[in-house]
Amino acid sequence: HSWGSMLAMEWLVTKRPSNVRSVIFAGECLSVPRYIEDANALIKTLTPESQAAIAEAERTGNYNTPGYQAAFVRDWAPRYLTRTATPANNDFLRRAFAGNGGAIYAQMWGPSEFKCTGVLKSFDRTKDLSSLRLPVLFHSGEFDECRPETAKEHAAMTPGAEFTLITGAAHLTMLDAPTASNDAVRKFLARVET
Repeated sequence: HSWGSMLAMEWLVTKRPSNVRSVIFAGECLSVPRYIEDANALIKTLTPESQAAIAEAERTGNYNTPGYQAAFVRDWAPRYLTRTATPANNDFLRRAFAGNGGAIYAQMWGPSEFKCTGVLKSFDRTKDLSSLRLPVLFHSGEFDECRPETAKEHAAMTPGAEFTLITGAAHLTMLDAPTASNDAVRKFLARVET
């Protein structure tokens, strides 16, 4: 899921493991440049206040302003990260983006989901999709920040790949629609393991 799709793809391409029977790319990001294009399109759907705060942070390089943080927490996250905000989800997200997790995230990615300045900013393995010779499922939330349109394009670039859309879910399909998300995975695995 998410940056885990990068790890899986990198492993498949560089190690060429013979014992892997299938792969699921859920909420995948196999091209950071494309993800950023998509994120820029999604930014245009945010409130004018959020768009202004993001533009100001881009102009100044200061991503620690209350307005920029609010653009993520109050506008981006409930639209494109998880549409089912609960105390448990909020705690999960707080832990993922704060403390040491936040430092690792910033090093790898950058200041927010919609701004990549970290070591992954040039990651792009889409040219390798055509070399995959195993069953592949692309799995995406309807409102995923890793846009389903892009996942469908990546599936079309992959021989024999399938695409499943999880309706009503954002990026964290396992939180927004756990039953539908698990069912899609189970059905795929049942087919490829028989």
